[in-house]
Amino acid sequence: MKIQYSNILLYERAKGKIIILSSLTSTSPEENIAESFSGRKDSQSIYKYSQKFSVIFLIKNNFKKDWISNGIIVSDPDPKYKNEEEILFQPFSFFYVKDVKIDLKNYKEDIYLETVGKKEILEEKIKFGKEINYNEHEKIMEVK
Repeated sequence: MKIQYSNILLYERAKGKIIILSSLTSTSPEENIAESFSGRKDSQSIYKYSQKFSVIFLIKNNFKKDWISNGIIVSDPDPKYKNEEEILFQPFSFFYVKDVKIDLKNYKEDIYLETVGKKEILEEKIKFGKEINYNEHEKIMEVK
C-alpha cells in the first residue's frame, strides 16, 4: 500500500505489540504483486506528488488445526490470473508487529507481522463483558 508518514509512525510505535486490522485485507505471496501495489519502484516520485511512502507488509501466517483461520486462500478463476494466489485476511484479525524498517531516503517501509490465532469467536465473549489477552506461548488471543 501507499500511506503517509504519520500513519507509518503508528506501526513503529506498535512494534512488539498486538494490532488489529479492521478491514478486509487482500494480500499476495508474490513479491512482484506487492511491489506493484505499493509503488516500490517509483517510491521517490510517488512521495514527491502524494507525500506517501511505499509500504509492504511481510506477514507470517501462524495457524494450527484447532484455530479459527485468519486468512482465506483464494485463486482468481480468470485464466489470465491462473497462477495468482490471494490471501484475504478477515476484518478484525490480530497481528503481532515484529519489526518495522523505514527507509527515509527512498520513502519505503517494510512492516513485519505475524498473525495471532484464536480458538473461539472472541467478539461474542467481549460483547458480554469478558476481556481478552495475548497468550505469548501459544501465539493466540484468548478470553481471560
